[in-house]
Amino acid sequence: MVTALRSVAAREELVTLMEAVTREMGFRFYALAHHDDLRAPKAGLVDLRDYPPAIVDSLLAGHRYRRDPVIRGCVFTDSAFVWSDLPSMIKFDRQDRASFERGVREGLNEGITVPYVRLGERLGSCTFAGMHRPERAHIFLGAAQMIGVFGFQAARRLFGPTPPFSGAGPDSIHVRATV
Repeated sequence: MVTALRSVAAREELVTLMEAVTREMGFRFYALAHHDDLRAPKAGLVDLRDYPPAIVDSLLAGHRYRRDPVIRGCVFTDSAFVWSDLPSMIKFDRQDRASFERGVREGLNEGITVPYVRLGERLGSCTFAGMHRPERAHIFLGAAQMIGVFGFQAARRLFGPTPPFSGAGPDSIHVRATV
C-alpha cells in the first residue's frame, strides 16, 4: 500500500486507492483535507473526500470546521486517534455532543483521524469514518496512521505546492514554528 501511495500519478488513482483501503478497514467514508475554508477549490490545498454531503455542507457553510471536535483533536495529538477517545483529549461541551449526534445521523458512528502537520503550512488530516463494526476501530489505528500520512503526502503532490501561509486568518488552522 505504501508503495502504491508513493507512486500515485493521478487524482483518480488516489481516489481508487483510498476507496479500496477505506472499505477494506470496514469504513464507509474517508476525507483527506487541509483544515481551511474549502467552499471553493484553492490551488495547493488538499480536498479529497467521499463523505456525507450534509456533513460537508454543515462544516463548510457555517465555518464549523473551526470548532469541529475532530479537527480540534488534531491540534492536541501527534498520531492517529479514535473518535470515541476524543473526550479524554479535549474538553467536550454541548456543541461537541451535538456535532457527534449530527454525524451519527449521517452514518459517522466512529472514526479514526490522522493529523497531518508540516511546519509553516495549514494543518490537515486523513479521516476514515462510519464503521460497520465500531468496536473494532482501535485495531486499525496503526494502518490508518500509515495510510493517512502517505495518502496525504500523495495528495499534496497531486494538488500542487501549498500556498505560503500568510498568518493567522480566521479561516485556517495551522502550526507555525517558533524560534
